[in-house]
Amino acid sequence: MPWQLSLGRDSRIGGWLIRRFNLFARGAARLGTKRRLPADVRNAYIAPYQGWDNAIGTLRFMQDIPLREGDPAWPLLVESGRRLPEYADRPAFIGWGLGDFVFDRHCLQGFTDAWPQAQVHAFEDAGHYVLEDRHEMLVPAIRGFLDANPMR
Repeated sequence: MPWQLSLGRDSRIGGWLIRRFNLFARGAARLGTKRRLPADVRNAYIAPYQGWDNAIGTLRFMQDIPLREGDPAWPLLVESGRRLPEYADRPAFIGWGLGDFVFDRHCLQGFTDAWPQAQVHAFEDAGHYVLEDRHEMLVPAIRGFLDANPMR
């Protein structure tokens, strides 16, 4: 886990900074893309978490990230990973920003190992918010995937 996330997750000062300055949402809106987001779009990512009371959601989200055995959500993470291959018989579309500093190539590999038939669109020049970075390619690809795989 990057030190910035660990600071927010595991320290009181980090938690205070997240709630006081909305640092998680602000950081994600700035660092989550390779392209610079227009101000109105960046503000749309930040606005729901403005203020001490609203920023508690991002703090609790970070605190719930399972990193090791003993973390409350660890059993769910392990069981989800174990069961992921059970869905390999279904059509799958993966859009991935290889520039994501948290969900990196290793994470993508876990999905592609579990779903070898998945249609994968991975972009070197995209970050966490891959649709913001590569919408011009992903939106038509998603539409094509959905058209080729109608719900039954």
